[in-house]
Amino acid sequence: MNIELNEAGGSAKAVDGTAPSHWPKGVGPISWNAFELLGVDDADNLYWDGKRIKTEVALGKAAQLVGGLIALFTFLAAAATVSMAIVDVWRYQAGM
Repeated sequence: MNIELNEAGGSAKAVDGTAPSHWPKGVGPISWNAFELLGVDDADNLYWDGKRIKTEVALGKAAQLVGGLIALFTFLAAAATVSMAIVDVWRYQAGM
């Protein structure tokens, strides 16, 4: 296993073996011993060697707009379906 230490004495890299050919250049597998460098805080945030790993993804403005429009039209379709069901029940009860 090859563990390189940074200036603070923490590991910058913990690689054991060769990476599969389809992985990006510079990415290597983590050895079983290096899993001790993974951590989780009380809010379930993931850390590697004391540094927080970004695990959330923010949507862009276009994706937010499309998602909002989809939600709006889904709500309108559901409201139309409920209103048609209410009218059909009313017609049935009125004998129409």
